[in-house]
Amino acid sequence: MYTVGYLPVYGLALVTASAFGLVAALFDQGAILTFYHLVEKPHFERLRRAPAEPLVRPVPGSAHPPSLDTAPGQRP
Repeated sequence: MYTVGYLPVYGLALVTASAFGLVAALFDQGAILTFYHLVEKPHFERLRRAPAEPLVRPVPGSAHPPSLDTAPGQRP
């Protein structure tokens, strides 16, 4: 996604024969790949390892916690 998405930018720089555009495209692609490796990837790795919270929590003082397969207000 991050590498193929920059093909139009490289193409535009080449079609217009812009050395500045080519350098800017290289800088932008390097910056987004650096952001991905330093920020985005570690964030998703932490989310993947995080323990999942239960969808339904028991009511304090209840002798029978609610079942996960019954909707609120329905009899189990």
